[in-house]
Amino acid sequence: MSIVGATMLFASTSARAQTCVIEYIGTELLGNAKFCASSELKPQGVGSYGPENLGGRTSETYSGAWCEGAKGNGIGQWVSVNIYVPVKTLWVENGYQKSNKTFTRNNRVRRAIIETASSGSFEVTLKDAMGRQHIYLPNWEKSGKVKLTILSVYSGSHYKDTCISLMWPDAEELRELEFQRMND
Repeated sequence: MSIVGATMLFASTSARAQTCVIEYIGTELLGNAKFCASSELKPQGVGSYGPENLGGRTSETYSGAWCEGAKGNGIGQWVSVNIYVPVKTLWVENGYQKSNKTFTRNNRVRRAIIETASSGSFEVTLKDAMGRQHIYLPNWEKSGKVKLTILSVYSGSHYKDTCISLMWPDAEELRELEFQRMND
């Protein structure tokens, strides 16, 4: 279930400005997650490209990826997630990973700035490949809030929209850390 937190203004006919959604995750570790994006591509037919798609296919409205909606390649556009539990690793599926075709036709993130309250900011380079990538945070992020800002992209063959299919903090790490502490 998605709850739209705030849709600000329409920036143009092809994009919507900053949007936040709250996704009910409903696991023993997580209740809700908040996903925000600086912009999103306007819905195309039945597909939507908002931040609700970043949560690992938890949403009923999942259509495959968040795609930024700014003019150009999306440099400076950002997405964030807050799951309200400590995290150390961020999982990212770069590009629109619905199929090989959607992956190669749309832009993918090459370099990004990752920002957290505990670690500050640092730069990462993502692989131009399908599948899950792990971004290891320098410190435990106690609030579980992580922001990714696009610095450069791998160009798509047909579209300038830059997409990300998953951005999810690894909440299970906390459980593993607690289990290790109990057994030491």
